Amino acid sequence: MRPDHATKALDISVGTRVEADGGLTPLVLLVSAVAAIGGFVFGYDIGGGGGSFAMQGFQTQFGWANKSEAVRADEIGWISALLTLGAAAGAAPSGILSDRVGRRPCIITSALIFSIGASLQAFASGSPSASLAQLYVGRLVGGFGVGMLSTTVPVYIAECAPGSWRGSLSMCWQFAIVIGIVVASLANVPLAHWDQGWRVSYGGNVVFALLLALLMVWMPESPRWLGQRGREAALRRTLSRLRSSTLAAEEEATSIEAKAAEEAAGGASSWRGLLRRPLAMRHRMLLGVALQCWQPLAGINAIMFFAPKILLAYFSAEAALWGTLGINVANAAATVVALVGVDRLGRVPLLLASGLLMCVCHLAMVALALSPPSKQLGYAVVSVASLFVASFAFGWGPLPWTVCSEIFPTKYRSKATAVTTATNWLVNTAVGKVFPLLPLATAFAIFAAACFAACATVFFFQPETANLGMEQIDEAFESHRVRRVSAKLWSADRRARIRAEGRRRMRAAAGAAAVAYASEVRAAGGDGAAGVGKGEEKRESIV
Repeated sequence: MRPDHATKALDISVGTRVEADGGLTPLVLLVSAVAAIGGFVFGYDIGGGGGSFAMQGFQTQFGWANKSEAVRADEIGWISALLTLGAAAGAAPSGILSDRVGRRPCIITSALIFSIGASLQAFASGSPSASLAQLYVGRLVGGFGVGMLSTTVPVYIAECAPGSWRGSLSMCWQFAIVIGIVVASLANVPLAHWDQGWRVSYGGNVVFALLLALLMVWMPESPRWLGQRGREAALRRTLSRLRSSTLAAEEEATSIEAKAAEEAAGGASSWRGLLRRPLAMRHRMLLGVALQCWQPLAGINAIMFFAPKILLAYFSAEAALWGTLGINVANAAATVVALVGVDRLGRVPLLLASGLLMCVCHLAMVALALSPPSKQLGYAVVSVASLFVASFAFGWGPLPWTVCSEIFPTKYRSKATAVTTATNWLVNTAVGKVFPLLPLATAFAIFAAACFAACATVFFFQPETANLGMEQIDEAFESHRVRRVSAKLWSADRRARIRAEGRRRMRAAAGAAAVAYASEVRAAGGDGAAGVGKGEEKRESIV
C-alpha cells in the first residue's frame, strides 16, 4: 500500500499552482526585501544625483557660475554617463563571479564596492576641477557596484521565489528603485537650502548599501545555484526553509536536480553556447538583449535624472524640485500596478500597453518642447511627464528585469543576464551622454520611435511566461513561433498545453519522491513516519 505521504505528494502536484510550489513564506518575503535594498540604493542615486543640479551649493562647489551652458551640459552628461558606464563594466564579470562563488557573496561584494564609490562622490572637495575629477571617479566605482547588483539581485530573487509568486517578487527590484527615487527627491527639497546638502544627495545611500551587505550574511543561498553545483544536502535544507511544506520542498528539489543533470549532460556552459540553437538560446538571448536595449531608449532615465534641469526652464529651482517629486510619486504609485498584475495579466499585455502609452506621451512632449516656455506650459510638461513615468512603471520599468531573470536555463542564466544587463547600461550610457546635447523635441521623437519598436519586438518575439515554472519556460520558447499580425496575443490552448506538460513532469518527480519515501518507510518500519513528523516540527521552528 502506498503511504499517505506519497499519495498526498501526487495529489498536490496536480492541484493549484500555489499549492504545488508551497505558496509564499515569511522567509521568502524577507529574502526578496533584503535583496531589493540594492534597487533602493540605485534609485536613491538617480533621484539624488539628478536633483543636485538645481542646488546652489552644488553649482558653487563645481564652479558653474563661471562656465558656459555647453560646458555645464557636457559635465552633466558625464556625471550621468560614468555611472552607467561603470555599471556596464560591473555587469560583465558579475555573471562569472555569481556562478563561481554564489549569488549571495556576489551581492555582498557589490554593495561594498558601491559604498566606496558613493563615499568618494559625497566627499568630493578642493578646486572645482579637483572636485569634478573625484566625483567622476566615484561615479565610475559606484556604477561598477550598481552593475553587479542589477545583474545578480533579480536572478537571486527569481531563483528563491516559488513559481506562482516569481513575477511579483521579481518586481521588488524595480519597486525598490522607485522608492529610492522618491525618498531622494523628497530629501532634495530641504537639502537644497543647505550648501553641503548635495553631498547627502550623492552619499546618503551608503548607509543602505552597508545594511544590504550586513543583512545578506544571514540570507540563504539561491537553491538553483546549489542544485547546479551538485550540493544536494544544502539544496534540500534551503528549500525546507523557503517553502511552506516538506512536500513542496522535496518536489522542487527533485525538479531542480533533474534539470541540473539534464543540463550537465549537455556539457558545461560557455559564452558561445548563448547563441546556439539548442534550448532556443539564440531566441532567448536576442530577446533579452532587445528588451534591455529598448528599456533605456524609452527615455526614462533622461526624464528621471534630468527632470530638475528640464523644469528649470519653466519654474524656480525649488519649484523644479517639487515638480520632480510629483513625477517620482507617480512612478512609485504605478509600479504597484505591475506588482499586482504581472502574474495575473501577464508580461506581454503589460509591456504592450506600457510601450504604446509611452509613445503617445513622447509625441505630446515633442509638441510641448516646440512651444514657447511659460509657467502654464510647465504644468503641462509635469502632467505629461507624470503620465509617462506611470506608463513606464507598470511595464517597461520592471518587466525587462523580470523576464531576463526567468527566461534563461540555470546553466546559462548568470552569463546571459550579465550580457543583457551590460547591454542596458551601455545604452543608458549613450542616452545619458547624448540627451543633454540634443534639442528636446528631437530627443523625444527618438524616444517615441524606440517605444514603438519595443512594442513590435514584444508582439512578435516574446512568449508569455507568467505562472510558468522555470522548467516549463523551456517548452514555451521551444514551441514559440513568430506571431503573425492577426494572431492572438496569448493563446489559451497553448498555455494549457505548456501547463499540462509541466504538471506531467511534476507528477513524475513526485512519483519518484513517493517511491523513495515508501522504500525508506519499509526499511525503517514505523520509525520512518515518526522521523518525518519530528523533522517537520523542526523545520517549522526554523522558519
